[in-house]
Amino acid sequence: VPPAVTADTGFDVLTHALEAYVSPLATDFSDALAEKAVSLVCRNLPRAVADGDDLDARTAMLNASCMAGIAFNHAKLGLCHGMAHALGAHFHVSHGRANSVFLPAVISFNGGLDRDIAISGIPVRRKYAVISRILGFQGDNDRELTARLVDAIVELRQRTGLPAGAKDLNIPQKDYEDALDLLTDRAFHDTCTATNPVTPHLQQVKKLFLESY
Repeated sequence: VPPAVTADTGFDVLTHALEAYVSPLATDFSDALAEKAVSLVCRNLPRAVADGDDLDARTAMLNASCMAGIAFNHAKLGLCHGMAHALGAHFHVSHGRANSVFLPAVISFNGGLDRDIAISGIPVRRKYAVISRILGFQGDNDRELTARLVDAIVELRQRTGLPAGAKDLNIPQKDYEDALDLLTDRAFHDTCTATNPVTPHLQQVKKLFLESY
């Protein structure tokens, strides 16, 4: 498939793995698959996008896709998918591309990088820190490691030519703001959002949509 489709679908794989990993329904088995899938995507997606004939990279992405699919089939997904479903349906944005818009903001929210999180949020940050270490990052604490993970996802998004925000999808700001209440309501009630590790309030979902424009 062309580079843009490779990037879109590859970022969907990454989102499947990361959301399954922090789901309340995650198990040792789904975690193992999700961890490997994240590692494979981060190492191979830029190569697969840059060179469609790199069969080693494409094979790795195929394997990652299957592993992440098994992981989320067991553990389900989260808020990023709920938001992506809403955006994609309303503005006809491809699904993986929509995920790429929201994934850094949702991880920041789940990991409490934007606020002082309650005790219940700390295990989520700990899991993000595990992934960050698997990818080779270092930090003094789980918060720093979670921030490194967010930075890595933003960099991966840039390297694969994906949008930095909804504005880069050629969605006019007024159209986006006019649809904000509808998008928020749909994302909030999406079945994927039910298994997000941190239960969001309606206004928090709206804030994430605004921040991701």
